[in-house]
Amino acid sequence: MMGDDVFDQLVPVFMDSTEKLLDDLFEAAEKNDPVQVHLLAHSIKSASANVGAMRMSDLASALETRVSQSDLNKLPESVRELREMFEGVCDVLKQA
Repeated sequence: MMGDDVFDQLVPVFMDSTEKLLDDLFEAAEKNDPVQVHLLAHSIKSASANVGAMRMSDLASALETRVSQSDLNKLPESVRELREMFEGVCDVLKQA
C-alpha cells in the first residue's frame, strides 16, 4: 500500500494532469477523433485507478471500450459525465 507522503504528492499531480487530459478528451470528442479519445480515455482510466477512483476509472474504461467498438454516439456527453465524476473525486481527495 502507498504511504501517506507518496499519496499526498500524487494527488496534486493527478488533479493537474487529469484536468488537462479531460480538456484534450473533450476536444477530441468534439472533433470525433476516435484514436485520440481512446488514448486519452485509457490515460484517464489508469490515472484514476492510481488514486483509487475506481468508479471514474470504470467510466473511462467504458468510454475506451465504446470507442474501440466504433460507438461514437454521445461522445461529448460521455466526456461531460467523466468530468463531473472527476470534480467529485477532486472534492473527496481534497478532504482526505
